[in-house]
Amino acid sequence: MNIQDLTSALTITGLGLIGIFIFMIIFYFLIKAIDKVFPEK
Repeated sequence: MNIQDLTSALTITGLGLIGIFIFMIIFYFLIKAIDKVFPEK
């Protein structure tokens, strides 16, 4: 296991976490927008 493998593994993990975080934020605002468009009866 050399440092290059470790660096690329950390980079991929970091990008994955950031991707999930961004997806969750978009999903949250999507739900908020749907709530506004279709208010509960």
